[in-house]
Amino acid sequence: MSINKLSPVLAQTYENFPKGRFISLVVLRKTESETIFRTEGSGEPMCSEFVQAGLMDKNVIQRLVMTKRKQVAPERRYGREFLRAHELFYPSPKEGSLCSLNTNSPCEMCVDCFLYGFAAGGGGAQKSRIWTEDAFSVLPATDILGDRTINAIYENGTMRDQNGNASTALNTSEYIKPGVHFLDVVTLKDVTADELRYVIGIIHRTSRYGAVSSRVGRMENQILGIFGSIAELPSSLELVQATHDVLGQPLEHPLNIDLLIAATKQVISTWTNK
Repeated sequence: MSINKLSPVLAQTYENFPKGRFISLVVLRKTESETIFRTEGSGEPMCSEFVQAGLMDKNVIQRLVMTKRKQVAPERRYGREFLRAHELFYPSPKEGSLCSLNTNSPCEMCVDCFLYGFAAGGGGAQKSRIWTEDAFSVLPATDILGDRTINAIYENGTMRDQNGNASTALNTSEYIKPGVHFLDVVTLKDVTADELRYVIGIIHRTSRYGAVSSRVGRMENQILGIFGSIAELPSSLELVQATHDVLGQPLEHPLNIDLLIAATKQVISTWTNK
C-alpha cells in the first residue's frame, strides 16, 4: 500500500493543536516461545479478563490480556535503541544530559518524545499521540496456559550442595504457550508520514515482550491493516470477538494462523463503513 493513500489524515509537520486525524494499525501478535504477561512478581497469575466470547456468541470466557504497558514499553525501548545508534537524541534543556527514560530530563525534541510524550519538571509536557489498548487472546486462557516447575541447580549440576543438602528453591509458574495469538488495534493521532514509518518499523522489529524477556517472551508482530479516519475504529476487544464469530466452533490450540488472518481480514474489510 502506498503511504500517499493516507495523505488526507497525515500531518505535514508537527502541530500543537489536534485536528482529529486518526491512523489505526490492526496488529496480530503471535508468541514464538513461552511468554509471561503479569503485573506482579513471580508466582502471580497471568493477566486475564472474563469477557463475552463473540459479538454473536454470548458465552463468557476468560481471555489472556497483553496490557497496554506490555506493548508500549518494549517497543519504545527498541525505538530508543535505534535513535541512540543513529545519534538522534538531543541534550536535555534542563540538565544538558542526553534524553533518557524515567528521568526528569527529556530532550523534548526527538521523535520518541514527540510520539510517546514527556513531562518535564518545572513546565513543559507533550501528551502521547500513540493510543494503545489491551490486546486479547483469540482462544480462551484455559487452552493456552501451561505450568513450568523452576528449580535452582548448584554448580555441580545437581540440586544438592557440597554438603549434600537438597535445594529448596522450587517454584511453579504459569506461562503462555508458543503459538498463541493476540489481536490489537494501535491508534496514532495527528502523526506525520515519517512518524508513521517510525512506529510501523518498531512494531515489526520488536521481538521480545513480557517478563524475563532475556529467557522467554519471543513474539512476532504482523500488521494486517492500516486505516485512516476521522474517528477511532472498533476496539481490540470488538475485533477479537468479531473474529471469533467468523472462525466459528470448535477452536483449539494451536490455531491455524492462515485461517485466523483470513477471518481477521474479513472482519476489518467492513470497517471502511464504520
